[in-house]
Amino acid sequence: MYAACVLLVGAFLLVAGCTSESPTTITPVPTAVPATPTPAALAPEPIVIIDPALSGLQIVDLTAAVGGKSGPGIVLKYTLDARNLGGTAMSSKGYDILIYAFAYNLDDVSAGFSPTTQQDIRDANIPYASRIITIFPSNVINDQIEPQIAPLENRLLDTARPYNYGLILEVQ
Repeated sequence: MYAACVLLVGAFLLVAGCTSESPTTITPVPTAVPATPTPAALAPEPIVIIDPALSGLQIVDLTAAVGGKSGPGIVLKYTLDARNLGGTAMSSKGYDILIYAFAYNLDDVSAGFSPTTQQDIRDANIPYASRIITIFPSNVINDQIEPQIAPLENRLLDTARPYNYGLILEVQ
């Protein structure tokens, strides 16, 4: 019986201690604040240079998609609309047009870089590719071209960094 009383008194003290109004210190738990991502610098509009002899030729759509056959880089997809080109100025043989595609990281070139010739692109040592197509009046051509990455020539493009791209079209 003595043991039962001691147990009862011990239980009473235990319960009384839990319900006492002694001040309780609450340690605040630090809350993680999510990091705000830094927005990437916006690239300027794609650069499009069209030979004056091709007035009336329109590039309806020019987009870049990451990827390509030569490894990391981009593929430029474009639509040429020649429905307003020609008239008496265009021969029945059409025009042979050199299409020069290029891409570059903004921080790899000088501020305000805006190539207007093939030579500007070669001098800047940026990825490029060229091809010649023949276009006739009323043609609408959907095509794509991949500016070539050339690591041995240090012509590189990092698509994780801001970049720009463009086309230069010249009559041949």
